[in-house]
Amino acid sequence: MKTKLFLLSTLLLCLFSSLPVMANETIGTNDEKVIDIYQPIPKYEHLSFLKGTIYINNYGKASVTATVDGDSYVSSAKVTASIKKYDNGRWIVVKSWTETNDTSYVDLIKSYYLVNGYNYKLVCSATVYDSSGFVIDSATYETPVEEY
Repeated sequence: MKTKLFLLSTLLLCLFSSLPVMANETIGTNDEKVIDIYQPIPKYEHLSFLKGTIYINNYGKASVTATVDGDSYVSSAKVTASIKKYDNGRWIVVKSWTETNDTSYVDLIKSYYLVNGYNYKLVCSATVYDSSGFVIDSATYETPVEEY
């Protein structure tokens, strides 16, 4: 009986101890959709956060932001944001940008016009480096799929 209780409590602890990715979809002015993803990164040592947004207006203009911040061990950081569209059963990179900075913080802000009739997502990758230029941490995530 104690073994079953222990296994059940361990299972419940595992189920409820994970940190979820939070997503927020809102309708802005002129029926513009915003996908805002904030992903806590607890398993990483030197990344404080990684955040990305894709905002598509009625005319197909996608406004993209990607932000990364590292801790005090980080001397430089790089973030890449790629818009991907689903076409013929696969995800294809439509547009990609990379920003780097000689501090622990990088903020990428870009825009691009999309073709109507496809599903899109934003893929963000972050890499942080120490003072010797060695990679000390990295992370990647994808936003939910957005139809335009």
